[in-house]
Amino acid sequence: MRIISILVIALIFGSTAAGAGVLDRVAESQTLRIGFRTDAPPFSYEQEPGKAAGYSVTICKAVADTLKADLNLPAIGIRYIPVTAENRFEALRNGEIDLLCGPTSATLTRRQIVDFSLPIFVDGAGLMIAEDVQISSLGELAGKKLGVRAGTTTERAVRATFPGANITAIEDHAEGMEALKAGQLEAYFADRTLLAFMRHQDPEASGLRIADEYLSVEPYALALPRSDSGFRLAVDQTISRLMRNGQIHEIAKEAFGSADLSSLVKALYRITPLPE
Repeated sequence: MRIISILVIALIFGSTAAGAGVLDRVAESQTLRIGFRTDAPPFSYEQEPGKAAGYSVTICKAVADTLKADLNLPAIGIRYIPVTAENRFEALRNGEIDLLCGPTSATLTRRQIVDFSLPIFVDGAGLMIAEDVQISSLGELAGKKLGVRAGTTTERAVRATFPGANITAIEDHAEGMEALKAGQLEAYFADRTLLAFMRHQDPEASGLRIADEYLSVEPYALALPRSDSGFRLAVDQTISRLMRNGQIHEIAKEAFGSADLSSLVKALYRITPLPE
């Protein structure tokens, strides 16, 4: 009986330790670790060394404020940890970060390894075309020199849509833009909002065109560790309140400037918030 009791106690304490999640760690350290993409403005980028900015990052900062209030902390710090398109989910799985903040598409495949918050945005894969390239449909791109950011859902969509095409996987969006301007690529695929932002920020890109067609439509969400329901509730509460009280529009205006939000995004802001 004594051996059985010891085993039961061990199981109880073992399950408690295994179930300790982000809230417990934040309560102890008073720090939230935010993983962010450095190359994905206006959603996520490095404003200065060690400091992140962008639409998704601002929402993550609001999550930190929620945790500070919920956990009754005197203060909460934020540690910004750069991640790439390739290692961002591993960083979550390995416990290196608490929350992934960037233009992250929520997919069923990704939900096998991480959890996702309520959607924070909806976008789709679009394409930017070199000034001298003329096309009337996406099908005409099959024989062109195409570029896409490596390790993204957009890369998978491009390769599935144009099997056997001349596709170059690019390490970051700035490199893709330079390759397009230099004539090394004839079209570059990325989330349409990112393409519009890059063209707006680059005076030399004014001649580049963004096609009207979408290759895909994808919801963005914040990624977080699996099976951490308490932390996910805090994240979802934050997103719901930002959308319900209208603060999300201020966040969008700061990130996107004068660019109009699509009808899809406006609809998302209305239907996503959950009642308290």
